[in-house]
Amino acid sequence: MTDITGPFLSANLCAAVRSHQLTSDHPTIQPCHDRTFEPSGLRPAGLELDEERRSASIVVAVSLREAEIVGAHMIYVVMPVKNRLSFTRQCLADLAVQGHTNVTTIVVDDGSSDGTAEVLAREFPPVVVLSGAGDLWWTRATNLGVTWALNRAADADYVLTLNNDTRCAGDYLSELLAAASHYRPALVGSLAVDHRGLVVDGGVRVNWPTAKFELLGRGLAATDLALRRPSPVTVDVLPGRGTLIPVEAFRAVGLFDAVSLPHYGADYEFSRRAASHGYRLLVSYDALLQVRPDETGLHGSHGLRSFVGGFTSRRSANNLLYRWRFARAACPRRYFLPYVAFDTARVVVGSFRRQVLQRG
Repeated sequence: MTDITGPFLSANLCAAVRSHQLTSDHPTIQPCHDRTFEPSGLRPAGLELDEERRSASIVVAVSLREAEIVGAHMIYVVMPVKNRLSFTRQCLADLAVQGHTNVTTIVVDDGSSDGTAEVLAREFPPVVVLSGAGDLWWTRATNLGVTWALNRAADADYVLTLNNDTRCAGDYLSELLAAASHYRPALVGSLAVDHRGLVVDGGVRVNWPTAKFELLGRGLAATDLALRRPSPVTVDVLPGRGTLIPVEAFRAVGLFDAVSLPHYGADYEFSRRAASHGYRLLVSYDALLQVRPDETGLHGSHGLRSFVGGFTSRRSANNLLYRWRFARAACPRRYFLPYVAFDTARVVVGSFRRQVLQRG
């Protein structure tokens, strides 16, 4: 993928997405704390202008108060890394220029050999760096950062789990926080786009009986997706890549499951657990996150060893044991058997087909 050395995509793309949403005829999710009301009775004609002015003043006052409350929330950004220093630098540079400034960034450096810890100490001194020995994998590394945050956070604060191979515009944190505050209690994910502004992941809906995961809007321009669907959208699972999580959600449901799901699946399972405790799972199309899909998982190898390894490697999203564990933890019980059957068949057949195409 093309290396990004300048600003994230374009502020114009983010503005265009929001412009399309504002002109869309789609309904929006109603907030939990609706302040609208219908006046009853008749109003004397001479009081209409004064009442309109008073109403406008109330709306402005409420908006300002909401902005003050949102701005007061601390966001703890938890970013597990292992090497890829250039990505980490770019991601941290984007976080350093966010409009929402009440932020503590925690990088969990799991045994990097490229000087990550030394460079971050020199170039990003406010960043908290926690160290691992190289065996934490995603889940334990993320839990290490989350635990550090929970020991210091108030219940009203938030944790943002983020990958280091992502880029974001200056209003990214503000948009996530605005959605989380407006629709609380909620976990809020990001609209993932590639360097061209095409949607990689607009949210995931799951057909549990057939184990079919639908990535909303995949391949569409972000502006086109905003026209087709309201924001935020309700989803069935959320990834660890750019999801804002209330601190009180961790205190209610616990950490990511590092025992059963050390690398893949722990993020989706956690979001299902949070949903079972009453948290909404949303994706905000105002919060754009540029991702690099080709930097995830195992790529480019073929042969029998690679074919079998895809089902057993901890680095593989197709690890069957972890997929079965995820199904046991997250799938509705009545759909468990068909889910496992369809999911296993889809993974095995899909992997075999890719091996054949690579050989050809």
